[in-house]
Amino acid sequence: MNKRLFVSSPVQVALLKNVLIPEMATGFWKDHRPADHAAQWTDVEIIVSQDSKLGPVDFNVPRLYNFVNPDFIKPNEQLLVAAAQAVKSTSNFRSVKKELIELSRIVGGRLTDANENPTKANRGNNKNGSVQEPTAKTKTAVKKATTAVKKTISKKESGVVTETTSNGATVRRVAVTKASPFDALTGPQTAPEN
Repeated sequence: MNKRLFVSSPVQVALLKNVLIPEMATGFWKDHRPADHAAQWTDVEIIVSQDSKLGPVDFNVPRLYNFVNPDFIKPNEQLLVAAAQAVKSTSNFRSVKKELIELSRIVGGRLTDANENPTKANRGNNKNGSVQEPTAKTKTAVKKATTAVKKTISKKESGVVTETTSNGATVRRVAVTKASPFDALTGPQTAPEN
């Protein structure tokens, strides 16, 4: 089995081989989980894609890497630019940062075709390109809440309605009649009957 990673530029190859993979083994990502993630990169062939297909072939990337993490990028800025300039002399920090962003997307499986937009990052319960399905816990909570509303007990007593739900909440509703501001001084008036 020949593990390969297809990237979109020679600068990305240089960044991976000269800076990023060594940082996985002995630098910034050294103590990150899983413990053997750096060893999985040792025999990966990094190739510039000739067609539009990008990403790993015949191996799974062991973890997600944020190659533009400020804690990593600031102390290694000169090293990153030097690695890029060895391949492309006009490289500067701004162009290197763009390459690192794209490389994070390729390695993370979010950019698999150079002609397409990257997919959205998976966060929390989001799955690859799918609509988030409610979890079993959420479904249970919604069912419990709707059941509680259905099990409302109502009592009517002289214009006052008292409702008690199954979860213990008590609601009192009092009928309101339209009154005149003068009712407080003279009492409620009734229309004369003819």
